Amino acid sequence: LLLQLYSSTTGFVAMAYVPRHKRANNSRSNTQGKWQHGNDSQSGSLRAQTKKENRQPKEAINDHRAKLFCTAFSRICCINLEDRPDKWDRFEREMQRVPGLTEKVERFNAVNGTQLMDKEQSTDKNSLMSDDITLQWDTTRNAVWDRHIEPGIQTLSPGEIGCALSHIALWRQLATSSASTMLVFEDDAAIVKSAPRHHSGRYGGRRQAAEKFLIAFEKAWSMISEQAWDLLYLGFSDRGERRDVTNSTNDSDELVVQLFRPAYGFHTHCYALTNPAANRLLSELPVTGPIDVWLADNQWFGMNVYCASVANEGWKNTGRNLVHQDRSKQNQSDITQSGRT
Repeated sequence: LLLQLYSSTTGFVAMAYVPRHKRANNSRSNTQGKWQHGNDSQSGSLRAQTKKENRQPKEAINDHRAKLFCTAFSRICCINLEDRPDKWDRFEREMQRVPGLTEKVERFNAVNGTQLMDKEQSTDKNSLMSDDITLQWDTTRNAVWDRHIEPGIQTLSPGEIGCALSHIALWRQLATSSASTMLVFEDDAAIVKSAPRHHSGRYGGRRQAAEKFLIAFEKAWSMISEQAWDLLYLGFSDRGERRDVTNSTNDSDELVVQLFRPAYGFHTHCYALTNPAANRLLSELPVTGPIDVWLADNQWFGMNVYCASVANEGWKNTGRNLVHQDRSKQNQSDITQSGRT
C-alpha cells in the first residue's frame, strides 16, 4: 500500500495512517485531486500552523527557563584540551539544546598535563607546581569511599595534574574579576540525557530531556537562592549520608528536585562557585590529590556546599544528576586515575 501511494505522488508526502475501509478512495488517480499539491498543501499548511500555534506556549516556557539558566551565573566556562576538538564539538551540540547557551559558554583551553610533564625539566617542573599542587597524595581517606582504591601514597597522573591546574586557573580568573559567580563544565558534561526507548514518559525524548533539565534547574535555582551557598554541584557522585535534604514542591509536572549537602563524593564535571569561594579555595592551595578528592577529603574547607538532583530517579532511585558525564566509547576520559593504578 505504501509503495502504491508513493508512486502516485510527484514527491515526498507525509501521510497519516489510513483506515482500511478508506484506502480505496485514497488510491484513486491524481486527476481527482486527492494527492495534488493544491488543496492538500493548503490543508497541510493549516495543520502545520495549528501545530505551531499549539506549541507556542511550550516554546515560550522553554525560552524563559533557558534565559534563566544562561543568566543565573556571571560566567559559564568549559574546560577542553586543544587536541580534543571532537569533545568540544560534542559539547557544543549538547549546549545547542538550550537556546542561547552556546553564545554564553566560554571555551577554556585546558592545561595539558602530559605536555607539561614532558617539556619541563624536573627542577623547573617542581617549582612550577609547588604553589598550586603537590605531585604525591595519600589515598587513605579516598579508599574509605571507593572500593577500587588501596590506601597508600600515589603520584598524580598527567591528566589529573592538567585537570587540577585548569580548575585552579578558572578560580583565579573569577577571584580577580568583578564577576560574582561562575559555572564550570568539563567537556564530557551532558545536560540532556535521552531516556531509554522503553521509557515513554513525558521526558522520554531528547528535546523533552532538555525541557526536563531546564525545569529541574529552575526549581533548584529557586531553592538554592534561599541559601547562603558557596558551591553548587549540578553533577556529582555523592557518598555517605546526605544532610539538610530539601525537596521541591511536587506540582503538576511531577518532577521533584532534591537539594542536599553532601558528606563526600566525586567529580567536577559541572559545578558553580561564588567569587568568595574561589578566593577561599585559592587560599587553601596547594591541591593534594585529584581535585575532586581534595575538595571532599577536606570537606570543602567548611564552605556551604550543595548538590541538586532529580529525586526518585537514577541508581536505586537515589536521584539523577541534572548534568551527567558522557562516557561513551567516542568520549572516553583523558584522565587516568592515579588512585586506581
